[in-house]
Amino acid sequence: MRTMIQTIQAGNYGIVVELGDDGGGSITSNLHESIDTCDSEEALGIAKWNSAMDGIEAMVLAHACAGVRIDSSEYREGLETALDSLSNHAEELGN
Repeated sequence: MRTMIQTIQAGNYGIVVELGDDGGGSITSNLHESIDTCDSEEALGIAKWNSAMDGIEAMVLAHACAGVRIDSSEYREGLETALDSLSNHAEELGN
């Protein structure tokens, strides 16, 4: 059973990574959008957006597990830039 040994907050968006004693971890964030009250076309765009956010979360978690300082100002700036870029291309995702 994994014992969580460290909690790290990275940037805005409620990103929290918990690292375990087994080298793994988990991540939570506010990056995803809800599709509960959307029509089917809008829901498809949001599902695509959420898939992109899954990728961002996976990258952040992998970096944290590898020992990268995801709470550093440089990392937060890079994360913000990546999220801004995705947001600028949201129309292409159908969002």
